[in-house]
Amino acid sequence: EDAAVDRMRMRIGDRVIEASIDEKAAAQRTYDAAVEAGQLAALTSQDTPDLFTQRVGNIPPGESVAVELAVVQTVERVDGVYELALPLARAPRFVPDDLPLDAWTAVQVPPDVLATVYVRGPTGAPVTEAWSPSHPDAAVLGEVDRLYGFVVSDLDHDFRLAWRTGGKEATASLLTDGRHVLVTVEPPSGRVPLELRTPRELVFLLDTSGSMEGAPWDRAVALLDAVLAGLREPDSFQIVGVAGLPEALTAQPVPATHANRAEVRETLRFLHPEGPTDLYLGLQRALLLPPAEGRQRTVVVLTDGEVDVSHQALQVLESLRGDARVHAFALAPDPPRGVLAQLARLGGGVFESPRPDEPAVDTATRLAALLERPVVTDLSIDVPGVVFVGGP
Repeated sequence: EDAAVDRMRMRIGDRVIEASIDEKAAAQRTYDAAVEAGQLAALTSQDTPDLFTQRVGNIPPGESVAVELAVVQTVERVDGVYELALPLARAPRFVPDDLPLDAWTAVQVPPDVLATVYVRGPTGAPVTEAWSPSHPDAAVLGEVDRLYGFVVSDLDHDFRLAWRTGGKEATASLLTDGRHVLVTVEPPSGRVPLELRTPRELVFLLDTSGSMEGAPWDRAVALLDAVLAGLREPDSFQIVGVAGLPEALTAQPVPATHANRAEVRETLRFLHPEGPTDLYLGLQRALLLPPAEGRQRTVVVLTDGEVDVSHQALQVLESLRGDARVHAFALAPDPPRGVLAQLARLGGGVFESPRPDEPAVDTATRLAALLERPVVTDLSIDVPGVVFVGGP
C-alpha cells in the first residue's frame, strides 16, 4: 500500500548482481533462458498491484543467496509511533469455475522458514523503541548503533513493525545522496506542555444538511465535543453551519471558556440537519475572518462526504488561505474521497474518514488528537550560499 518496488539485488558470496527492469513477458523469457542454460538467475515479478513473486534458479550446492528488494514507501507517524506492514502472505481468493486453474494464485510459506527484519533510525533520530504488534513473540536481536533486529516465524500473516524515534526534544535528521537532501524534523514525543503549545483559532465548517442525519451527525457532534474539551482559554473557536447559506452557530470567534463550550454543546443537542450542502460560501466566510493575532488558524470541515466541492470553492481556498490550515473529515464510512482529499491537500491539512466498524467515540478521539497540539508554526529554511534551481 502506497509503496513501489524499485530495485532488486542478489548477493552470492562476495558477488553483488544488480537487476535490470524489463517488460514482464520479456523479463520472464530472459529468466527462463538463463535457468535453462544453467546460470544463476533471479526474477521479481508483479502479480497484482500489491503482490509480488520472487524466483531464484540454479543456486550452487552449499551456497547461500540473499535477494534484497528496495521499496519506496511513506510511513505515517501517529501518536509518536511509526508503523510499517511487510506483506508475508496472501489468502487464497475466490476464483469462478470458468477460470483456468493457472489463473488462481495462492502463496504458501514452508513452516520452517524464518525472516530476519532490521530497522535503523536515521542519523539524528535514533530508534528508541521497536516492537511487532503482529508478532509479539518475535525474537529481538537487540540494538546496536541504532539498529534493531527481529527473527520472525509464523510467516502465514503479515509482519507489522512499530517503532518510536527521538525523545522529549525535537530532533532533525539529514540524508543526502550527493544530489538531493532530505531533512526530517521529528516533533517531541509525548504530550506537549500547555505552556509551549501554540494558541489556536479553530473555525468549524459543520455540514448541517439532511444527508448528515444519523451516524454522520453523531460522529460530528462527538468530534466537536472532543475537540472543544481539549481547548484552553488562550484558544478561540467559531462554528459555521453549512447547508445552503452559511449560518454561524457562534456569532463570532469566542474564547474557549468552559461556559462557551457548554453553550455550543447545548445548541448542537437541538440542531436538526436539513437542506443541501454548499461548501463554497462556508469556506469563503471562514477564510475572510479577520486574523486573530498570535493564534494559528485552523479550518475544520466536518461532513458526511456527500458534498460537491466546486472548482470555485477550490479557487477561493487557494486565494484566501494565507497561513491557515484546512482539514477535511468525512464522517460517513467509505465516503467519496477524491474531492475532499484534494481540498485538504490544497489547504495544507489532512483528510481523514472513519473505519466502517469504528465507534463514534473512537473516531472522535482519534481525529481530535490530530488537531490537539500544533508544536511549531512559521517554519522557514535558510540555505546559505547560492542555490541553483532548474534543470541542465
